[in-house]
Amino acid sequence: MLSLKLLSYCIVLAELRCLPEPLLPPLLFVLDVSIETLEYNFTERVLMFRSLLAEESRSDPYDASMRNLEKAYASEKWHAPRPWRSKEEGLIIRRYVLIWLTCRDASRPSGRDWARQLGISHTWLQKLVGEFRRDPNKLRRIEAYGYPTLEQLSRAQEYTRRMRERGELRSCGKRKGT
Repeated sequence: MLSLKLLSYCIVLAELRCLPEPLLPPLLFVLDVSIETLEYNFTERVLMFRSLLAEESRSDPYDASMRNLEKAYASEKWHAPRPWRSKEEGLIIRRYVLIWLTCRDASRPSGRDWARQLGISHTWLQKLVGEFRRDPNKLRRIEAYGYPTLEQLSRAQEYTRRMRERGELRSCGKRKGT
């Protein structure tokens, strides 16, 4: 970092014509930098590398991302992402999250622990909790299914496993603890 500061200082001096031009190239050679790729921003006092692209071809990163997304959606190869689990397993997990949310027992497990027992991420558990709090109708619809059983959960997980084997779901990658 010290060498970059020294280089910045030398380039400023060179641009202000306070540093003799012959001294700058050896310094750049030692630091393995080309003068053509560097630019000093006087307003921000920052040494920057010049873009290798022509100025007219550069654009705002957000705009470029949006153009790339439009191209991707227009492509024949684009398809909606596959779900992580079967709808049945998702519904049962939502029912278990609702039980956890409405539990007022002192021995209620933490959200992370409950998510680990269900085999989901704690962030998804918190997302579901947020959905239930924002939309009481969704909470009532899930509540109408009644209490889930472990047998229903294991059956839904088995169905999810078979769907994943057939390639209908995303592959889960390597899970923690397995």
